[in-house]
Amino acid sequence: MNSNQAQRILVAGSINMDLVCRVPRLAAVGETLRGEQFQTVPGGKGANQAVAAARLGADVSLLGAVGTDAFGTTQIDGLAQAGVDTQGVFRVPDVASGVAMIFVLPKGENSITFIQGANAGLTDAWMQSIWNKDAEYQWMLLQTELPLSVNRKLIRSAVSHGVPVLLDAGGQPNLLTPEDLEGVSVFSPNESELDAIVGHSCTDEDSAIRAAQGLLQYGVEAVALKRGAQGALWVDRDRVIKEPAFTVDPVDTTACGDAWTSGLAVALMHEMTIPYALKFANAAGALAALAEGAQPAMPYLEDVLDMMECKELL
Repeated sequence: MNSNQAQRILVAGSINMDLVCRVPRLAAVGETLRGEQFQTVPGGKGANQAVAAARLGADVSLLGAVGTDAFGTTQIDGLAQAGVDTQGVFRVPDVASGVAMIFVLPKGENSITFIQGANAGLTDAWMQSIWNKDAEYQWMLLQTELPLSVNRKLIRSAVSHGVPVLLDAGGQPNLLTPEDLEGVSVFSPNESELDAIVGHSCTDEDSAIRAAQGLLQYGVEAVALKRGAQGALWVDRDRVIKEPAFTVDPVDTTACGDAWTSGLAVALMHEMTIPYALKFANAAGALAALAEGAQPAMPYLEDVLDMMECKELL
């Protein structure tokens, strides 16, 4: 681990309140279905990943927006309690905070619908202000729940400041085009998100590798592919690295991808080897499946190291 300078990640992304319904199955069109449990849980991919990175030991700043409603206040308070720097969180007047409606099935699978709300309210001036602060960032972590026009501006800003970008495809992968990858250092989709961006199925390993290799022509340095129970793949111009998954019995998979990507960001920040980084990310993602909700399920560094049977970061 490089201890010569403060290690800080800038997470830019969505901040939502998750409205979580546990259901026996998804309702058909026109059907009324009785659910089993309801919770409000702080979420949003940006906020989730900021909390996860903080719990994994990074200093984290979050750039995002909430409304001036009660959900917004709850979010900011919770993020601060988790150790996230919230100076970059903008409060948009007269706009509701973002929400996500999450239906969780008995085996932990989920279906999610989200409403951007205040997440779409980031101004150019506010986005630029994050670079005027004293902190120096080792990585910027993005997702696709923000408007893609905002993401493009953020990527250009990061590149101009010499900060590498890790882009998680989660959020609106169907709107993402290969051109949106320009300036991205590491692109991290899951299999369905990879399908969406390349326009065809990539369910087997060989087709997934070929699809990832095809994305490198758009300037991405590497593709880090989340494959769930099949583990993870790292594809760059020189190599393909495979890392098996940890076996767990999932309780709720809502934010496993967020934990995984934050784990990878922390690993890259610490300049871990790629095989070790993938193993670290796999452990973080697996642990997130063992608890309900989004931010509450984000794992701590000690638990990740225990799963990896390591005493400290390598």
